Amino acid sequence: MTELETQKDVLYWFVIVIIPILIGVFGLYYKQTKDKERAENRLTKIETRQEHGHNRIDKLEVEHASMCDEIKIIRRIEAQNEHIMKLLDEMRNDLKRS
Repeated sequence: MTELETQKDVLYWFVIVIIPILIGVFGLYYKQTKDKERAENRLTKIETRQEHGHNRIDKLEVEHASMCDEIKIIRRIEAQNEHIMKLLDEMRNDLKRS
């Protein structure tokens, strides 16, 4: 075998074996990197939505507490109105008797 044939054999071996292996390794690395990036983006979106949901729940809890307080006040006012109506009825009856 001559030196030229040996160089051709090494070149063919390099083209047939090494380059496809490098392309395969690069392809796997690229795919893993892209998949990891997509997963990170998806997790970030989910965390953002979850945080938004927690903020919304907190606002609704505050609003609910406020509404409960307002309902208590309305019930007190209703009781006072009933008392006032009874007093007015008594006054009418007293005025009718006199």
